[in-house]
Amino acid sequence: MELKNDVLQADIRQLKLDMATLESSKTKTEEEGVQLKSELEQTMFGFAKEKKKLEVAYQQQVDDMFFYGYHCCMKKHGIINDITSIPSNEENKAELVEGVGQGDNSRVKDESTTTGHED
Repeated sequence: MELKNDVLQADIRQLKLDMATLESSKTKTEEEGVQLKSELEQTMFGFAKEKKKLEVAYQQQVDDMFFYGYHCCMKKHGIINDITSIPSNEENKAELVEGVGQGDNSRVKDESTTTGHED
């Protein structure tokens, strides 16, 4: 019986030692989990910050391309100022009156030159 008690007490000591080891491992694992969560939050914050910077840079590139195309279009069509001058109604009427009878006469042919003789 003493032998059984000694074996049982040895088992109890071994179980207590295993339990203490498991508790130590558990505490260490929990600390690692907290550290990993902190690193994850920092990484996510860094990614969010980088994403915002990239979005701003992308929008700047889009704006630059739009203005480049806008200026190329203006240059192609001979537009010097990008602010159009819209004539008032009085100026518009004056331009129309001046333009009456001053059209391009290049399509009107002189019949004497087309027939080759004069009448």
